[in-house]
Amino acid sequence: MKKKRIKNRREDNLRKEIIKILNSQGKKTVDNCSPVEFGADILFLDKNYFGIEELCAIQLKIGDLNSRENKPSKNVKELLGQALIGITKERIIGNAKYKVSKFYIVIQGEIKPFARMYTDLVNYHFKQIHIIEKDDLEKYLTENRPKSFIISSGEKTL
Repeated sequence: MKKKRIKNRREDNLRKEIIKILNSQGKKTVDNCSPVEFGADILFLDKNYFGIEELCAIQLKIGDLNSRENKPSKNVKELLGQALIGITKERIIGNAKYKVSKFYIVIQGEIKPFARMYTDLVNYHFKQIHIIEKDDLEKYLTENRPKSFIISSGEKTL
């Protein structure tokens, strides 16, 4: 039980940090984490290449993603199932209806070889699902954390 609470706390902290980064980039975010979340921890609106607002979703996973060779593990089935629910569920944000155009599975860990077979399969068949692993996540967090402001002689310096 204690392990689950620590994992949940780590996921809460990661979710809050990503929301803070998205907000600092001017994105409208919805903290969607709840027992009835429909497969997405975070929802945010982003503009596509043509300036059209689209709904994007993030599902967080703390720890490594493991599986066996001949059968997907429970956590692989659960995570990929949440992604499939996440891209098909219509959502209302403000006064507009949206379907998810980009779904990010963010894993704060590694995808082990047998689990990678399943994630690659989903990635191949569902182009709107993107999988972000530990190293890419760390790079994103490092490059996008809001810098603190230092106030010296009335000027703000980054």
